[in-house]
Amino acid sequence: MKQAKVLGVFAAFLLPQAHLDKTAAAAARALLVRKFQWEGVLIGQTLQDLTKDDRLFLRGQSAVAEYFYLPLRLTKFIAVVAHATAFAPKLGVAFDPLQARALIGKILEAYPNAFRSVSDQQAPYLYVWCNSARALGWTVELEAVFGCMFSDLVAAQGRPAREGLEPRVACEYALARGANLPLKPGWVANPSALLAVALLAAGENGLADAVDPYLELLDHRRLNLYFPSDYSHFAQDRMEEGINRTHEIGHDIWKTDDFMQLFREHWRRHEEIDRLPANDVEQSLAIQAALAFTDRVPLGLQRA
Repeated sequence: MKQAKVLGVFAAFLLPQAHLDKTAAAAARALLVRKFQWEGVLIGQTLQDLTKDDRLFLRGQSAVAEYFYLPLRLTKFIAVVAHATAFAPKLGVAFDPLQARALIGKILEAYPNAFRSVSDQQAPYLYVWCNSARALGWTVELEAVFGCMFSDLVAAQGRPAREGLEPRVACEYALARGANLPLKPGWVANPSALLAVALLAAGENGLADAVDPYLELLDHRRLNLYFPSDYSHFAQDRMEEGINRTHEIGHDIWKTDDFMQLFREHWRRHEEIDRLPANDVEQSLAIQAALAFTDRVPLGLQRA
């Protein structure tokens, strides 16, 4: 999907101009249309290839590296597939949701133990996946992915690796996780956006009863979500404005509902004072940016 990925990145870089200039907005829309068209073809091809070879998503010879990087590839891939399936029709692109769902099912069948919570880099992937899968009615698949990732998050004591971990250190983190050895503080995301997204997904998808009994095992784990002041800045390497909302399990969060009450208040203020995506094109551009720059979660999707 390299061609589609490049188109998405190019489109995302038009985000600052898309709400100001009609030509830029039209160019961004055209790039997204081409991207979704490519993905529609590639989804069918990937389904065929995966049926022939269930090791399609594996890379290289290092089992340790795959323990870390395979979950990243798979969670990003299913987020891309679900987003394309949900959004392409909004831009007039014909899509086959049955084929896309069949591909997701085949991935879950081929890699039942690979959906692990290894890095905060997965926060935007999990967020886009859960929102898009819910919009598509893929409840079984959504819950399967969430269940695997949350269970692994609990097994890791709520300590995924920090976003952008160097490959050598990523392997050290994976080895330590596999051997139940202590994790070095510099390896770990603290606070964690992935943990915040997990609680948000639980609250929005009726999964609180499956999550709440395990929150005591995550006592004192800190979680964070970033609320940007303007989503037109979402493709910048660094966003200067906006606010981080940080909470701690066992301090101001004891149940999923506690987090959801806090989130609803944060979201209310976000809608009142900040500039959110104005239309489907800007919404998708923000998602493309989050999939490329994985230190941000495209919370504007709450309005989709």
